[in-house]
This record gives sequence, structure tokens and C-alpha cells, in this order.
Amino acid sequence: MSTSPILPQRDIIYDRETRSYAMELDGELVGFARTRGEAETTLDELVYQLRLSRPLSEAEALAHELTAVHPGLSLTDALDIANQKIDAVLAYAAYDAAVSAQAHPALAA
Repeated sequence: MSTSPILPQRDIIYDRETRSYAMELDGELVGFARTRGEAETTLDELVYQLRLSRPLSEAEALAHELTAVHPGLSLTDALDIANQKIDAVLAYAAYDAAVSAQAHPALAA
């Protein structure tokens, strides 16, 4: 199962000519800032808004549930666990479908 990263790639590039900082998310220019600190803050806010505007994947939702139940668990570790659990469930479902198809060939058609 392939997963996309939780956060987009952030880049801050200083432009000597304009003396400003170009801000990029996943290689796409999103704006300019006067200082590096302002650029970091702005990108943090943009990423936060992007996260709010899209639904969580199944693994992300499960990871959040895991961290709620186990407060000492980091979100990164919880996401790894969630992905493993989802992969296991999908593998079992594929196995179960194959066994059912062999036991009941008429249903597989």
C-alpha cells in the first residue's frame, strides 16, 4: 500500500536580487516573504489550512485514534502502526476472497 506523505515538501529559497524569500510547497511557488522567519510561519499556516481542507485517509484517522488512546505514542509511530494494520486487513481480505472463490466458483464468476 503506497501512502503519500502527511506534510507537503516545504522549501524556502533566498533571492539575492529581490532580497526576499520564495516559499514553495511540493515544488510550487506559493509566495514571497521578507524574512526567513516570516516565510516559515506563513508556510506553517498554509500547510495547516491544507490539512484542514482535506479529509483524513483511513491510516491517518486510525493514527489519530491511536494517539488519543495512547497519549505517549507519537503521530509518526501511530501512522506506521496504522499502515501496518490496514495492510494486514487488506492482505487478509484478498486471501479471504481467493479462498471464497475456490470454495464457491459460481460466486466468483
